[in-house]
Amino acid sequence: MIDNGGNDPQSGNYPRRGFKRSLFDGGIRNLAFISGPFLPRSQRGDVSNELFHCIDWFPTLVHVAGGSTDGMGLYGMNQWKTVRYRIEWNRIKFYQSW
Repeated sequence: MIDNGGNDPQSGNYPRRGFKRSLFDGGIRNLAFISGPFLPRSQRGDVSNELFHCIDWFPTLVHVAGGSTDGMGLYGMNQWKTVRYRIEWNRIKFYQSW
């Protein structure tokens, strides 16, 4: 997971052409990877285009570790089914923080 770069096109966000609030890679769309023995070999190297917000990492990783964030009032969502089982996420809300 990466920070989405500088505030304007001159910020030097190369090789991405985006910058904060732009719709290009390096703007609101960034890359991330997940690695570990909990992913089957058949999934290693897969690419997903599902929406995964940075606030989703905490509930997802807590779930993988065997915990729960139920009742904590978090905005993030557990995305483990999307990551592990390739289940399409039908998100109806997306937290926006500019």
